[in-house]
Parts: sequence; C-alpha cells; structure tokens
Amino acid sequence: MRTRKILFLIVICLALFSIAQISAAQSSADCPAIAEQAFEAVANNCAIPERSSTCYGFPGVTATGFDAEALANFSEPSDRANLTEVSSIHTSPLNVAEGEWGMAVTNIQANLPVGMPGQGGVFISMGDVTVTNGVAPDDALILPESALPLTTTAPADIYNVPPDFGTAQEVIGATASGTTLQADGLSEDGEWVRVFFTAQTTLALSSTGWVELTAFPDDVDLTSLPTISADSMTPMQKFYLTNGIETPACAEIVPSMLYVQGPEEIELDFVANDVPIRVSSTAILRVIPPGNILQIIALSGIIIIDPDSGEPIILAPGFTSIIALGELQDLNGDGIANERAPLPGASWSQPGLMDASELEALADALNENIPENLQYYEVGVPILVCASGVGEPVCEVQQPASSARVTELCALGVLPPELCGS
Repeated sequence: MRTRKILFLIVICLALFSIAQISAAQSSADCPAIAEQAFEAVANNCAIPERSSTCYGFPGVTATGFDAEALANFSEPSDRANLTEVSSIHTSPLNVAEGEWGMAVTNIQANLPVGMPGQGGVFISMGDVTVTNGVAPDDALILPESALPLTTTAPADIYNVPPDFGTAQEVIGATASGTTLQADGLSEDGEWVRVFFTAQTTLALSSTGWVELTAFPDDVDLTSLPTISADSMTPMQKFYLTNGIETPACAEIVPSMLYVQGPEEIELDFVANDVPIRVSSTAILRVIPPGNILQIIALSGIIIIDPDSGEPIILAPGFTSIIALGELQDLNGDGIANERAPLPGASWSQPGLMDASELEALADALNENIPENLQYYEVGVPILVCASGVGEPVCEVQQPASSARVTELCALGVLPPELCGS
C-alpha cells in the first residue's frame, strides 16, 4: 500500500512538472506577441499626451490620486489624468495568462517653458514600475495653458536667472526693441519675466531666459503669470522610482524600467529619488539587483547627475552610473513608507561603459518596439566595439551618426576621453 502511494505521488509530481514545462513553453511562445501587441496598443491609445498628464497605455496600470475620487475615470487603456491629481502610477509585470504587461506614458512639464511648442519630458513606464509623485498639489508650480506674448519697447539683455535665485546671473542673449517674447512666469519680486529662449550651455541648450520687466510696456497685464522661484517644481518634476528586478521571460520584453526622453539636446531637469538629474535627450532609469541600486543609462545626448553640485557626474551615450539606495521611507508625505533615497554617505559611481551584450539587447528591444509617435525623435543607441586579441578585450563606445553634439564635445575636449569613442 505504501509503495502504491509513493508511485501515485511520483505520477502526480511528473504530471505537474509536465504542466509547468508546457506552461513555460507557452509563456515563452506568447511573449513576442504580447510585446508587439502592447507597443501597438500604446501607440494607438496614447501617442504623446499633453504636458502634465499621464495616459493608460496597456492593461496592467493602476494609479492612486491625492484625492480618493480624482482618478475614478483612469481605469482603461487610453484614459488620461492630470498630474496634479496623481499620487502614484504603477504598471504591472508581464502576465501571460492575463495578457498584461503594464505600460503608461507620462508627459511632465519639468523646467520647460510653456512657449516651447508642445514638448515636455516623456516618461514611458514599462513592466513592474511605480512612479510616486514628489510634488504635492499645493506646492506645484502651475503654468498657464498658453504663453503670454510680450513685445519689448527697448533693447534688453536676457539672463539665465533672476537675481533672487541665489546663483550666478549671466547674460545669455539679447533682444532688440519690438521683439515679441513668449512669457510664462514672474520672479518673486515681480521685477523679472521668464520667457522661452534657447541658449547654448557648455553641454546642451537651455530653454528659458529672464528679462527685466522694464523692457516691456508699463501697462502690460501680467496677472495670468504665476510666480516662479528657484525651488519651484511643476507636477511630478520630482518623483520616486521603484521597480521589479525579475528577468523578463523573453528577449522581446525589456526589463522593468522608466524610459525618459526630453526635447533633443534641450536640458530637461527633474529630481528622481531625491537626486537632481539633467537629461539632454534620452535616458533609462531603473532599479537593479539586489533591489536597492539606482542606475541611470545615457542613450543619447548628455546626462548630468547633480548638475549644480561641485562634482557632477557626466554621462555620454553608452555610459552608466549607479548609487546605493537606503531603506524604504515615507518621502512624499502620503503616510506610506514606499520610497527610497540614496543611502546616507553613498556617492554615484564614476561613468562606466555598459556591458556590450546588454546595451545591444536594450538597443534592439527599444529601437524595434517603441513607436515613433511616443517619441520626439528616433534614438540612435550607441554600440560597443570590442577588439579581440590576447588578454581582456578592450571596448570603446561608438556613437551613432546622429550624436553630432557628443562628437563635437569630444572634439573640443569638453568631455573626458573615456566618455568619447572612435
């Protein structure tokens, strides 16, 4: 009798193992179809949403609101919500059985001016990702829906910041009398006007300038313009990222990540997990094993970590940096301890080349899958060229032809040699 029971248990175990094998095979076979379906659906459902809003892209998205009733209509693909109402956005990991792979597209205003035609910072959450809003509704800088055209009555210099920002004020341009500028804010003392103006910085282009109020007519009505201080942040310009670290079931499913793209070569400033970051094109943010390491990968343009500090970390395409995160805390004030900031005393690693195989896999997955209407421009992801021979292979990054700015900065010696390829 005992022998029969043992044999019965063995048969059951073998049957369960066979079912598991079949299920795993089906999951692997269904992966490409779900990936293709997800990206096609997101392209149809979302495109690039309006600034300061988020869009439900593919099944597996949940969001919480600052107001319990605010997001009642954010439950199905193509639904949209204003970021002033959103406390957090969660996209789910791949679930083959349910046909889910959470994807959401968010467009943040960040530091970009209203007068800049229709562009913001596009965030695509893919897989098991949670983005928690770090800007409370009462603290958010709400810019006007459209810029206020103001025409100068005299020649005027354009500055990088107003005097009350506490940083060095520099002239970045000039305007002639009779020039119409697109304004969207005032300094705290009411004496300076923020306008849309592009100027060359050391590594990219800024998009705002400040002009003294005296350059405009005395009777101009500025009541539609909000006050902008050095600490002002638009909705979700500050956020906390967490994500799953499981390996995807197939190559077509990219690891859980936040894909970030700003206007090409324009400085997009935001704060992720309490770290100031400046993206001047395209980057990936994600948490990697063992689950408390934040990684930033530069895909195109220049990425600067802690840009206003004495020792910023500069990343060229193909390079990455990491930092250790501390324990979960309540950092956005919602009463829930689910955010992480850098571990006290931790510092960012020096820029390092991405692993060649991983960078190639990311490039293939992103270039082949992310639809054109979810991006402002096509990203030419760099590749690594590794010379073979005796000893360890020596690899260097080879920038795509589209990275003209990186090539120029390397030729000028602005970027360190280790960040420049052939």
